[in-house]
Amino acid sequence: MSENATDEGAARAKALIRDPGRSKPNFIADATPDKLIAVTMRLAMEISVLRDQLDTQRALLEKHGLLSQSDIDAFEPSDAQSAARKAAKQDLVAAIISDLS
Repeated sequence: MSENATDEGAARAKALIRDPGRSKPNFIADATPDKLIAVTMRLAMEISVLRDQLDTQRALLEKHGLLSQSDIDAFEPSDAQSAARKAAKQDLVAAIISDLS
């Protein structure tokens, strides 16, 4: 896939995400099984890596008495952290949509 097509897919994804009046976005022009499998595999890999990282971090923090589950449950992100999380989510959605384009 060309870089231009990826950029176009990312721009389309961001526009669809930002449109609060959208009913059901039509992201998939050609929903071939191979593309859907690629998206599913990307998500599965992302989730697997994140679970491993979170498990390691929680285990180390609890081991050293630095963090408990209640600390995690009570956490509220700052505005900057919320903005960074939102941007990361949009980037992930754009990457998934580029797999479908």
